[in-house]
Amino acid sequence: MATVKVVIYPWLTTLLTDKRRSRSGHVLQEQEIAEGETIRTFLEKFVAREEKLRPHLFDPESGKFTDQVGIVVND
Repeated sequence: MATVKVVIYPWLTTLLTDKRRSRSGHVLQEQEIAEGETIRTFLEKFVAREEKLRPHLFDPESGKFTDQVGIVVND
């Protein structure tokens, strides 16, 4: 198991169900993922809970990440 941290920037936090924000306005979501699970799978599960984020993370036609997705590994 590993823990994934997702930082959601202030301009997107208004779309979230849970609006608990840090002082900077960011929302940090942490979740454990199973071995072998991809970040894409994690984000698909995440947007299933926060459906309003889907068009900001995934292109509706191609299903690929939009330009608004930035992934930092081991930050």
